[in-house]
Order: sequence, then C-alpha cells, then structure tokens
Amino acid sequence: IFGDYDVDGCVSVSIMFNFLKKNKAKVSYYIPNRFNDGYGASKITLIRLFKKNLPELIIFLDCGSNSHDALSYIKKLKIKTIIIDHHNIQKPYPKTDVLINPKKECNYIDQNYLCSAFLTYLFLDQYIRLNKSKLQIKDDLIYVLLATITDVMPLRGINRLLAQKVL
Repeated sequence: IFGDYDVDGCVSVSIMFNFLKKNKAKVSYYIPNRFNDGYGASKITLIRLFKKNLPELIIFLDCGSNSHDALSYIKKLKIKTIIIDHHNIQKPYPKTDVLINPKKECNYIDQNYLCSAFLTYLFLDQYIRLNKSKLQIKDDLIYVLLATITDVMPLRGINRLLAQKVL
C-alpha cells in the first residue's frame, strides 16, 4: 500500500492495511516523507522500495491519479495497481488496472466531494457485501469522518450523513 502523508492518506492506508491483515494477506505500506520524497508516487521512490522486494500489487491511496511516470514504470514490471484517490485528474488517465476517482469522467461526478478515506471505506464495504464476508469495518467510520473533516471536504450529501451517524 502506498499512501499520502496527510490525515486522509494515513487513514486510508490504516483502513486498507487492517482489512487486508484481517484477511491474512501479506501486506506492507509506505507513506512518503514530505521533504525527502515529495508528493505522490515517484519512480525514484518506487525504485528504492523495490530493492527490498517486488510486490504483485500496489494499492495507491489518496495519491496516484497524476503519477504517470511511476505507473508506467510499474506497468513495465507487470505489477498490478489500484488507485483510490479524489484529487483532480486529467486525461490521459494513468495506466492502472483499477482507477477509483470521482473526479474522472464517470457517473459519480456528483460524489466528487468524498475524501480518499471515504472512497476506501466504500470500496471495502462493497467488497465485504459482494463476498458475503463476516468482517466488520463500521468502527472505522470515526476515522473516515476525521479524514473528511481534516481534508476540508464539504459536509453535504453523504458526508453530512456520515457526520450525523458517527456523531
């Protein structure tokens, strides 16, 4: 898992990491250093990380929508990628196996005010429903609300419902 260093990114990583660990997945995470690594996934950072081992899958949380060089490099290594992000994105979209970003041209443009932690939560909730899993993640909603507020997302629509339910 490759996340962002702000609250939204860290919460997203935490939710995904804990979920995968509960499912007995071999998983690790990396949160870049703002000063040493800069923002987002860079090819240089990934090369450094791959010296330890080469993963089968990288999940980018709260970043990746604009990391074209890094994702092209990963694609050449035949590593699968998932991006769950809410930052602005332009075409051409990054070369990834799965791109969840409500700011791309899609039917979810009216949900473009959700932070990455909420998108990650919804992704996992849908996975649990489709696979009829017994795992519960509703206790993570307080952290999703924390990420929503600290990322200064508007408290309208589903964000308002989240705040009302959690508070």
